[in-house]
Amino acid sequence: MMKTKNVIELNSKIEIFDELVGAEFVKALYKNIKLMEVEVKATDAVKEPTKKYIEVQTELQLLFRKYADVDKDGNLKVTKVEGQEDTLAITNKDKFQEYKKAEAVILKDNAEVVKLQDEKYKEYNRIIEEECNIEFIQIEEDLIPINITLKQRRLLDFMIKE
Repeated sequence: MMKTKNVIELNSKIEIFDELVGAEFVKALYKNIKLMEVEVKATDAVKEPTKKYIEVQTELQLLFRKYADVDKDGNLKVTKVEGQEDTLAITNKDKFQEYKKAEAVILKDNAEVVKLQDEKYKEYNRIIEEECNIEFIQIEEDLIPINITLKQRRLLDFMIKE
């Protein structure tokens, strides 16, 4: 058995098997890929944000942009932060305090929406640590292509009949 997070990870790496051939092998692999895709979609649905949550996040982003630093032309200024992607920042302390007050109002007004999303993420994190109940199609050893790499083979070990 595999944990759901391992299925999600494997599903994201599935393109490394594109060059492998053999009709029966490819057929079994494709069926297993479809099983993984269903599991990944079902698991991702758990954390899917509500329309209202998306609206709240958009409102918060627009608020941040309102207070964020701008250059001499009035364009948002990108700040380099070590170890992170380039980002927007509010470096003026007074503006930052105003922003935090406005943000607190939005979050307070939408506390239930934010709480629900937090609970969804907690549930998602719990689920991905559970054993996944997918019954993978077992592939006969003699159907494994000869050009399979050791890395590919290790990723598929749980699908190969012993």
